[in-house]
Amino acid sequence: PEPKIPPQGMVAREGTVRDTLFFCIHFYCFSLTHGQFVKIFDFDSISGSNPWGSLLSDGTYLYGMTQKGGSSDSGTIFKIKPDGAGFSKLLDFNGTLNGSWPYGSLISDGTYLYGMTFYGGASNRGTIFRILPDGTSHAILHEFGGGVDGESPYGDLIYDGTYLYGMTSLGGTNNSGTIFKIKADGSGYLKLFDFIGSIAYGSSPYGSFIYDGTYLYGTTQYGGATGRGTIFKIKTDGSGFTDLFNFDGAANGGNPEGSLIFDGTFLYGTTEGGGTYNRGIVFKIKTDGSSFTDLYDFGGA
Repeated sequence: PEPKIPPQGMVAREGTVRDTLFFCIHFYCFSLTHGQFVKIFDFDSISGSNPWGSLLSDGTYLYGMTQKGGSSDSGTIFKIKPDGAGFSKLLDFNGTLNGSWPYGSLISDGTYLYGMTFYGGASNRGTIFRILPDGTSHAILHEFGGGVDGESPYGDLIYDGTYLYGMTSLGGTNNSGTIFKIKADGSGYLKLFDFIGSIAYGSSPYGSFIYDGTYLYGTTQYGGATGRGTIFKIKTDGSGFTDLFNFDGAANGGNPEGSLIFDGTFLYGTTEGGGTYNRGIVFKIKTDGSSFTDLYDFGGA
């Protein structure tokens, strides 16, 4: 299925750099410094359109991706200085050769930028790639083949110093998504887990991992006991998968689509639906699956 496209104003998450907030909404990049709103760039069909995910800062440039636009209307990678100067398009995604439609953010190991595309590659099932911050040395690390290999990766990669970890939203043994790891040079690809679907393990992860040094934590948008998504954890070797929580679509929310954050004690996140007004909730839960708390019910107004 086609990924859901949020309405204008709901396209990207925020990222903070020093005392300034930088973000992209629909076709624009903005900064908020001490309460002053400044537009720093207008996207167009050449530079890219529909920016997706968060911006990444190296202290000089902000790096990001657009989901569409560019020479093939398949998305771009770009960099720009926080004051809006120095915009540079680093790559045009072009489909089967180097991927298309990234639905996530870039990460860095200090040398390369890494990311994923939802489509493209030899089988048009998505790719994992890396590129230098100057736009050179772009390389495809893995092309998803569909079936048991997984397909349509969504969200960000996470790096533990040896392996990159991520998830696909489809494919795998049950066509419900997978968890995988791969070395930063493209070797050692290994599928760690197949989501099962309608039962407790969940299906279709649409967020990114967080890592506490022992476990990777994530959510699935669907599946679980009631089909409204789950929270889970798994060790980096693929063992110890634990279903921490099943959303019910009612009082405790349903269909989480974003990523979790961690404060050392609680995991925090949001759901797209459920809650008192069926407009989603903000929640917290301990890493052992206890103490789930609905912190806030969105009202829609």
